Amino acid sequence: DVIFANPAGNTTTEIDVIGDAYNGITTGGLRFTDPDVYGQVGTLSSSGPTNDDREKPDIVCPSQSQKMPYATSSTAWSNYSTNDYGWTSFAVPHTGGVAALLLNYADSTVESDDGRSEVIKAVIVNSALPNIDDKAGNPTTMQTFDEDRGYGRIDALRAYETLNETLTTGKITKGSTTTKQMGWAYDVLPSGGDSYFITAYKDQRLIVTVTWHRYMSSSYSTENSPFGINLTVEDQGNNVIFSETDTLNNLEKVDILLTSDGIYEIKLDKINFRSGRDYGLAFELVDPIPGDFDLDYVVDEGDLAYLTSDWLTTAIGLQTDLYDDGSNTVNLSDFAEFSKYWLIYDPAYYSP
Repeated sequence: DVIFANPAGNTTTEIDVIGDAYNGITTGGLRFTDPDVYGQVGTLSSSGPTNDDREKPDIVCPSQSQKMPYATSSTAWSNYSTNDYGWTSFAVPHTGGVAALLLNYADSTVESDDGRSEVIKAVIVNSALPNIDDKAGNPTTMQTFDEDRGYGRIDALRAYETLNETLTTGKITKGSTTTKQMGWAYDVLPSGGDSYFITAYKDQRLIVTVTWHRYMSSSYSTENSPFGINLTVEDQGNNVIFSETDTLNNLEKVDILLTSDGIYEIKLDKINFRSGRDYGLAFELVDPIPGDFDLDYVVDEGDLAYLTSDWLTTAIGLQTDLYDDGSNTVNLSDFAEFSKYWLIYDPAYYSP
């Protein structure tokens, strides 16, 4: 139950030793896109997949212009610039540091499972910011996984907030319905599988990560028939809206837009039965921005066109009826509410 923070490596054409470890968190390096904004993968940060075609890296962290202790004295510091290369040696300490902070927080709670290595890995990967450019400068928005940036840039605050649910009602419970916006779970997967039920609403994004460990032998080989988990998400009508059977990786993540209100079921089923195998799970529901009628994650002229097309229309349930004044009419009250969010955007899914 140890958390390994592994660098993705530099200049190689694939993720190799030690970044290809099954059970660690593999980290790539980020460069500046604007002052103090790490928005692009560095040119020398190694990209996935691994030699056996697994999805790595897991996340990316800042690597350019890092301040660190310097050898001239016990109090000296150096602001080391690595241009735009993205050396992963400078990126991976961020992962180790965030994991250490989360473990320290977990030690302060009464919850016994929030410090499990699978839980820490799940909340770090689940909270990663996906809107990062690849090495060539191409946006990776709306891709859950990318071979340059993995699942996204580390976000320590969101990872902490996911784990922080311990202070209220603890981890989510299998077989029960939760109304939380984010949370985590840890359990042993039985032969019949597990299910979690989450109350969600139309136009929210549901983000779920599940991870588990592979058993390794002393010769560093994995199981001949590796234990795996199928991840399936169903809506209230039992329609499958996501399903992944993955026999290579030991981490799965889904990020999907929900099209209706209801209770969504997250189902975990075994591939190759192994008794007593545990897993960690993390989830988050991301609310839409009020006024973002066309769901492009920014409130702009496109949304104003929606509002003007409904101007002075009276009907129940109009999307553009933002302010509940009891009239069911799109009027000045709704325009005033709309103007509060003008040019607001979600940085995870939109770049200005």
